[in-house]
Amino acid sequence: MSVKAVDYLKELLGDFVGFPRLVVIAGHPGSGKTSLASTICLYALEKNEKCLYISFQEDRNRLYSQLEGIGINFRKYDEEGLLRFVKMPVVSPEEDMHPVLDTISKLVLDFNPRIVVVDSVTPLLENVKDRVTARAYLQNFFWELQKIISGTVVLISEIPIGEEYVSIGWIEFVADAVLILKHYVKGSLIERVMEIRKIRGRKLTVAEVRFTIQSGKGIIIHRPIVLEEFKAPLKRRVIAIHRGRDVEVSEIVSPPLYTYIEYPSGLTSWLPIAYSLFIHLVDRNTKILFVSYNYSETELKYYLSQVLERYGVDNETINKILNKIIFISTNPAAYTLHELSSYLLSIVDEVKPDTLYMFNISTAWLTMKEDPRDYAMKLYNFIFEVRSKGIDIVRIGCFVDPVFSNMNKNLATHSIIIMCIDQICSDYVIHVTTPSGVSKLSWREFEEATRKLIEIVKEVYSKT
Repeated sequence: MSVKAVDYLKELLGDFVGFPRLVVIAGHPGSGKTSLASTICLYALEKNEKCLYISFQEDRNRLYSQLEGIGINFRKYDEEGLLRFVKMPVVSPEEDMHPVLDTISKLVLDFNPRIVVVDSVTPLLENVKDRVTARAYLQNFFWELQKIISGTVVLISEIPIGEEYVSIGWIEFVADAVLILKHYVKGSLIERVMEIRKIRGRKLTVAEVRFTIQSGKGIIIHRPIVLEEFKAPLKRRVIAIHRGRDVEVSEIVSPPLYTYIEYPSGLTSWLPIAYSLFIHLVDRNTKILFVSYNYSETELKYYLSQVLERYGVDNETINKILNKIIFISTNPAAYTLHELSSYLLSIVDEVKPDTLYMFNISTAWLTMKEDPRDYAMKLYNFIFEVRSKGIDIVRIGCFVDPVFSNMNKNLATHSIIIMCIDQICSDYVIHVTTPSGVSKLSWREFEEATRKLIEIVKEVYSKT
């Protein structure tokens, strides 16, 4: 399930404004440490609490500009006096760190913030690395600082590129939370992971979660679905129902449905697509989002109009039908699976469709370098999240291998599987599986059912 980073952190830590917390965010350069720390700062600012941001690296304008790209407007809060940004000089190992810590103390006492971010604490750690007394002083300083502000102190620490793990010494033992941000290259794409190394007072059941950094939205965490929390709302809809070899329009009430449609790779897909679309288009008030992994909007409209014309639908009615569908085309090879899921969910949240159609889903399976078990877990989470929003989902693709086929059939509430009757595919048989049982249709019967659906839809949309 996709959640904003601040909401996920509240699940882990509780409300971190008004309660002493020492949080360590460590990670590779570019892994999202500053973005995550700034998200915590923003949470306080939005509650009209103050945040002190101390940087040993970034300039104010450069940081503010970067954060604007992910929807964090620090300039606004700076101008309102709720945010104070202070650039501190880097302390070399030969220098005394006490003047730096004295400056931080004065800033805290003067500004009275509820959140303090130190970006990054690595220079201070390097300064005391070989000095036991100084290291103890630094430890006590940050431990006491969280109590003084009655809020959260966020310490950012660097992990060198190429290293998976870094010991952050005494901080790891005194911190209330330790979050390690990592990123890996998969193919030519970046996958981001947050390791939850420690949460004081909480029994951890999840060691890692994936996350994405989205333009205008910030960090989005993709946590596993907890089935006990899954509450698919009952949904009232008008829909075409296949009863034996007949088709009838009924009003039903049920949880959101997941329908999987599979056809042989040599079969043109437009008749199965038309059939599945018209099941929902019998309701003139429905709203459909159609995502394609290999055709543009222009191509999709052209081929669907060809099917409708073949069954005698006039151009005016065709335009009315196609205008009920919102078409989105995207290249799955341009995303990691988590990024693709997050992107699609953002479109779903924006469009708010009654039904989400996903066409040529086998393309994502073939282009992404995913372990089948990881893919199945991510697909499971995506489908349950869409259904938890009260949205029916229809996934359409050709047969590519038994693993992908079985994965989708096992998750589906309904399935329509088109199969060749022989090796040369001289004809086809269709297996329709619903919770009430399985029915079998010949290709001619399937065509006739599609014809009936088109006639029903034609009548619905030809009315003024």
